[in-house]
Amino acid sequence: MNKIVPRMRVAFVPMKNSFLGIARAIIYNNMFRQACDGTLVLRIDDTDKEKSNADYHKILNNLKYLGLVWDEGPDVGGPYSPYVQSSRGNIYVEHINILLQNGLAYRCFCNGNNDLCRCHEISIEESTRRSISSSFCVKFRLHKKIDEIDDLIHGNIKLDTSCLKDPVILRSNHTPTFHIATVVDDTLFHISHIMRGSDHIQGAFIQKQIFEAFGYPVPQFAHFGIYTNMDKSALKVGKYELSLEYFIEQGYPREAIIEFLARGGYNDEVICNEDGICVENFSFSKFSKSNIALNIIHLDAISKRVIKTMSVEKFLRWIKESHEEELYSVPVEFLLSQKTRIKNKSDLLFNIHSLYDFSVEYVNEVKSAMGSICSKEEYEIVTSCMIENLRVSKEWTITNIEQAFNNNMSCDKKLVYHIIRLMLTGGRPFGDLHELILLFGKDNTIKKLTLFNAAVE
Repeated sequence: MNKIVPRMRVAFVPMKNSFLGIARAIIYNNMFRQACDGTLVLRIDDTDKEKSNADYHKILNNLKYLGLVWDEGPDVGGPYSPYVQSSRGNIYVEHINILLQNGLAYRCFCNGNNDLCRCHEISIEESTRRSISSSFCVKFRLHKKIDEIDDLIHGNIKLDTSCLKDPVILRSNHTPTFHIATVVDDTLFHISHIMRGSDHIQGAFIQKQIFEAFGYPVPQFAHFGIYTNMDKSALKVGKYELSLEYFIEQGYPREAIIEFLARGGYNDEVICNEDGICVENFSFSKFSKSNIALNIIHLDAISKRVIKTMSVEKFLRWIKESHEEELYSVPVEFLLSQKTRIKNKSDLLFNIHSLYDFSVEYVNEVKSAMGSICSKEEYEIVTSCMIENLRVSKEWTITNIEQAFNNNMSCDKKLVYHIIRLMLTGGRPFGDLHELILLFGKDNTIKKLTLFNAAVE
């Protein structure tokens, strides 16, 4: 007897600043896919042209950058192509007509804008006649009852559907809505499991009734907790700082992003490496039913650990994936010195910009902060003495650099270090100052201190 292979899908609207929840859904579906040796389908839900305001190819490229994979989709094809809903419009219209002919849906000539609408009482014949000259949308005739769904994460869920309005399944511009399109595609794609965020639970009851109206089998649902703000309020989807693009452009390692997303709602160890995601003893019972506060501090901590434990070769390879010229213009030794101090490439670039910034603006900004830590006289003494001590140093070694901080310095030693660190780094945490100066080089160090010395008023 042939084994039935579970088929699951992830569908998303191609929006500008695509929400990182898309990647999270693919991760969770892939965890299930590995556990059951199933098939994962990726679908583009772009029937709503107002929301579909981005090129889905760019989103797919970002997902692939993270190492995420799927078996069927718009980029890899499959037996049920096309996997883009805007290319499947006629299929949905055919299904909507079946519902209309059987009285399971009705035309609404209020176009869904009238709470006192009685269009559901109009006969099929009258509705057909009026549709010739009047604008309309189509609504599904929802059965008002206590309905229930057996969810793999939440268990049995009941809902009184009398609290729901009949959903629009065809807009007045004759484009299908999510509810009808997803039911039709999930059926034609032979989807057996729908695993997605808990914000879709209410919609699942609507879709269940549409499946049943056609006599189609209802897939098994599994709704995991969604991300919220730290105060538990709803996230603003479409915000750049919550998008997948943002975290990639900030330069977080892909393994860190994957682990952060995977662990945010799955209560067991998730191993993420170059080979992908590894989960032992996958179980729906390990998913959180509650929503999860999106805390970027957790991502920062994971990312620091991932970077710190990289081999030197992998770290440099990761750095060189970027095309920023600054990463190629500094010594490799300096890059390696930052390995234990950064959480992403943006940190590294900011450190490089701070250290190698010789601009007048930088000098004036740092100089203005000096007034709170030293007097003008101390500023002059430390700057001039340090320049001279470094200039006469014959060999550029840690020992000679340490000596430069002591020779002819009449100021407090801690103050000397504070002033020099602030001048060179702008206050950024670069670790041991002697090692930093060694890596920065004699010429660069003297050049930068000279700029501050020249700025003495």
